[in-house]
Amino acid sequence: MKPRILALGAGMVALIAMVGCGSSSTPVTSPGGSSGTCPGTAAVSGLGTVAVTINATDNLVFVPASATAQVGVVVEFKNTGSVAHTVTFQGSNDSCLTDDTLAPGATWEVKFTVAGTYNYICTIHAPNMKGEITVS
Repeated sequence: MKPRILALGAGMVALIAMVGCGSSSTPVTSPGGSSGTCPGTAAVSGLGTVAVTINATDNLVFVPASATAQVGVVVEFKNTGSVAHTVTFQGSNDSCLTDDTLAPGATWEVKFTVAGTYNYICTIHAPNMKGEITVS
């Protein structure tokens, strides 16, 4: 009985780890904030043609630090450096768009469905590594 319980527990831990790391290519649309809806869709890839790219660099900055995009276009966050970063959105409805770990060479895509200004940081290198995207 104990081996089955241990195997089941190990399987659950592995599943939670895979989901939590953003390793899926399936779009994530988790509800958040008072409105109960996420202001967009986020995924490792597959949201469409990239219109805006924001790089996370070894200089511990996002380039560009401020960007603009239209509702419905794909914004790509790309780690062009050799250290891990995060893309952590700061608004009450925005946490559903957060990528926990952006490994070196990895990308993370966001397609905003709601206009607004979205602030984000790298929690590993905060408070200096921050950015903003205005979606209209």
